[in-house]
Amino acid sequence: VGTLIGQGTLRDWFVKTNRKKPATPQEMATMKLFLQGALQAGAFGLSSGLGYEPGEWCQPEELEDLASVLTKYPHAAYFTHIRNYRSNVLEAIKEAIRVGESAKIPVVIQHLLFKLPSNWDQTESGLRLLEEADQDGHPVYATVYPYDFWGNEVQIPLYQFLYLPPEAAQMAYYHSNDRTSATLALIHKRLQEYGGGDKVEITRVKSKFFKSFLGDTIADMAKQRKITEEQAVLALLVENGEYVKICYHGLSEEGLIKKIQAPFILFGSDSSSSIPHPRDVGAFTRLLGTYVRDKRVIRLSEAVNRLTFEPAKLLGLKERGLLKEGYWGDVVLFDFRTIGDRATAVNPWESPTGIKMVLVNGQLVYDAKNGFSGRYPGQ
Repeated sequence: VGTLIGQGTLRDWFVKTNRKKPATPQEMATMKLFLQGALQAGAFGLSSGLGYEPGEWCQPEELEDLASVLTKYPHAAYFTHIRNYRSNVLEAIKEAIRVGESAKIPVVIQHLLFKLPSNWDQTESGLRLLEEADQDGHPVYATVYPYDFWGNEVQIPLYQFLYLPPEAAQMAYYHSNDRTSATLALIHKRLQEYGGGDKVEITRVKSKFFKSFLGDTIADMAKQRKITEEQAVLALLVENGEYVKICYHGLSEEGLIKKIQAPFILFGSDSSSSIPHPRDVGAFTRLLGTYVRDKRVIRLSEAVNRLTFEPAKLLGLKERGLLKEGYWGDVVLFDFRTIGDRATAVNPWESPTGIKMVLVNGQLVYDAKNGFSGRYPGQ
């Protein structure tokens, strides 16, 4: 397990005057001192989540000042969930690059996405920014997960992004008035941003009645119930509340292939058990099965290198990432003919296929016949 120090955590702990304003000089000094101590204790670098509170309140100058602490620590890197993955994604990428340039440290952009069909054409420009930075001597990486959708709870795009209070959904559902029309218009606009209701898959519900729609799209549900897509969304919200979860198929397959082919792209699961997504257990086996074996996007040797040695090199993990005498024996033995993912948006915990054996530090922890060995030899 490698630990990063969160910029948001530092802000939560030490910025007390006004969290939405720049940190004071004294607060900056305290954050930098704590970050320095954490790096000395073995932290791998600094992370940020600039699309969420409190990261969204952090100005670029504050980030660059914090990152300057990393300069004298070999292999320390800046990992960032950039500020925007939509219309302003290119500016967000540039901001991340500037942080790395100012501190002379590597940058890793977490799950490089170009969300919504209206932004797919920015993929090549975004990749070019990373390539140019690397050519200028400022190493910038990005991770991707091999799926065309990301996951979230349905109340986030409606209640948070549209500022639609839950009571407004209730009013629009049970009453017919001007407010209903305005609410339905907002939902319609949001669905169109995602390419329509056929791009929105229902993955979690509370009500037994709605369980028959698991794995269906909003468009499927609307057609089956003979209602509009907007009415289907309202019904889901009113009857299931915060328990409704959906996956948005709003990522470009063509763009994903371009990203996988870029040599500075690494691979990650962006795992979160609180919001299950098939990438949690299927990201790496899907890469090897679907995009290496079936679609032949990159060679197997290159995929394995970027799954193992390149991350180890980036983090300064000595004697790891290669099958080499004297190195730690971290090994996954798989059958290239059958390796693949089975997890879906509805059943995100389905285990992958084709993995025969796993060794950690030279000790067997899993084999296909007996399962988990009960050993925990990791360090």
